[in-house]
Amino acid sequence: MHPGPLRSIKGNHTVHPSPAFAMPKLIVCRDGRDYRIVEFADELTIGRDPDNTIVLDSPQVSRRHAALSRNRDGDLVLADLDSTNGTWLGRERVRRSTLLRSGQSFRIMAYSLTLVDESGVHGPTRIVAGTGPDQRREQAAREGQTILFDLADGPESVDRQHAGTTTGPAALLPIFARLRRIDDEEELLAALLQHALDLCGAAFGFVALKDEHAGLVYRQVLHMDAGQERGIREEIIRQVMDSGVGRSDTGSHQGSGVVCVPLFIGQGPATGCLYCGTDKGEALAAEGCLLLELLADHVALLLANLRQRSRLAMEEQGLRSRLADREQTVVHSPAMLKLYRDIRTIAPIRVPVLILGEAGSGKELVAAALHSFSGRKGAWVTLNCSAIPEGIFESELFGSVRGAFHDAMDKPGKLEQAHGGTLFLDEIGDMALSLQPKLLRFLENNEVTRLGDTRTRRLDVRIVAATNQDLEAMIREKKFRDDFYQRLSCFILKVPPLRERREDIEPLVHHFLARFADEFNWPEPQVAPAAMRTLVDYTWPGNVRQLRNVVLRLSVQCRGRRITVHDLCEIQDDLGQARQRRVAAFPSLAEMERHHIREALERSAGNMSDCARMLGIARSTLYQKMKKYGLGIS
Repeated sequence: MHPGPLRSIKGNHTVHPSPAFAMPKLIVCRDGRDYRIVEFADELTIGRDPDNTIVLDSPQVSRRHAALSRNRDGDLVLADLDSTNGTWLGRERVRRSTLLRSGQSFRIMAYSLTLVDESGVHGPTRIVAGTGPDQRREQAAREGQTILFDLADGPESVDRQHAGTTTGPAALLPIFARLRRIDDEEELLAALLQHALDLCGAAFGFVALKDEHAGLVYRQVLHMDAGQERGIREEIIRQVMDSGVGRSDTGSHQGSGVVCVPLFIGQGPATGCLYCGTDKGEALAAEGCLLLELLADHVALLLANLRQRSRLAMEEQGLRSRLADREQTVVHSPAMLKLYRDIRTIAPIRVPVLILGEAGSGKELVAAALHSFSGRKGAWVTLNCSAIPEGIFESELFGSVRGAFHDAMDKPGKLEQAHGGTLFLDEIGDMALSLQPKLLRFLENNEVTRLGDTRTRRLDVRIVAATNQDLEAMIREKKFRDDFYQRLSCFILKVPPLRERREDIEPLVHHFLARFADEFNWPEPQVAPAAMRTLVDYTWPGNVRQLRNVVLRLSVQCRGRRITVHDLCEIQDDLGQARQRRVAAFPSLAEMERHHIREALERSAGNMSDCARMLGIARSTLYQKMKKYGLGIS
């Protein structure tokens, strides 16, 4: 039973608000994934050493690889610091200081960095990028740096920090092992309190954490029932919360013992405390009191990780719900969840995005999600580059005025229609070479002039392009402009084909069946398990578009009746045969053994002793197996 609310104990902590003004940003990603936004001041360095502003933890990156700084005119300049593998701006290696404009990207091995230039005077955020345990990463964490990849270090790393420091802390190792298995916050706090009382020999204790009003409230108590008088020394609690340093008084025959240590969950001042005490005349175990701060630090890290996992799980569920409600997108596979987390990260940044993926994989839905997550108030406008003849494409894109050409009318183009919003250019690989420099000019200055007009209009449009073609191969074949590609590909998002995310197939099937049943007003059909396995096993060369069309035909054919493998065969021959071919192509164990014995007989030229020796079995066993499989000596 809790003894009632703990009196609010507030310290004199000063919170320094973050500056509200904008700063330059570098958007960092690795292999087209794990986008992070790094704000910095007027200069930064990039390299492998931990004293760089941005640390790229890769052996292919030089210790001091590159730098960004402002010149006398206030422009940001990129310089390569004589690195081994180079810094690349497009297809050119940076040989000397090069002016870097907002929206341009440069590459350092597998890392891509895109500049969004916004002025500011705030100090740089220290970043470490890498995976796996490393001394540099541990040093960076101690210095308050943010780790770009593998953000949530597991509790195992905490064990490595504390284990074996002295013989005393070594006694905590079995406790740490038990605590790591707990995945509930209240259970973890209860275990912390119980272990703390056992270590220091206290008679009672509690764990208190700050609430939303910054007042301490009980979260767990032991041996502090309402009917018992326990003296809680609030002056010690106040000192611990204000200073962030533990205090203890082991006690003697005149007074009671008390130990109180702070809890730091996340950054900033203490967020709670662990308090253990004895009754008057009882003493605490001195060695146990020394261990409580280590125990509290470890549990605080476990709590931070637990809260982060819970937050990420809630965000993931919220992301799925938002996608299902707003974009009619079904996402279950880890690959697609990762893609949509990247979308949410880069959506607010108004730079072009290039979406790559096979036909029918859902590139337009990804583009629509970018617009939705961006919060842009303008329209979502689409333009298929392959569907409009070259002769009228320019007027469709830029607009026209009366008299510009035969039958020309005063008409805004797609760019003007998308002012304040997003223009999605599908099949960008089909855009004519003659039109690419005109759109490139807009990407550089955000200005557009209608055909036949002399007035220039400045627009706020986010360009998102998509293609299923290999643009880099087209550049080598002189079918696509390299400078246009560099401006389009500030961000590249790759949509995995359906065969690489089979976890999405069953939810998509149910989603389409429910939608068609609602649209055509008939009962939603059920799918037999064998039929669903066949759908999941199929390779789907046409991706989600093909799956949707197949489900539509099944829905029309069955009209509420259970869908079977026979129905699949009637819809599409190779669907019904796919699973049979897949099973038949894999030999059974008996077939493999028969083939193996026959090969050994041929190699030994019928010598039974040599054949048995090659197979590693007795001659009698060999005869039995030959009889079983109908094999003879040829």
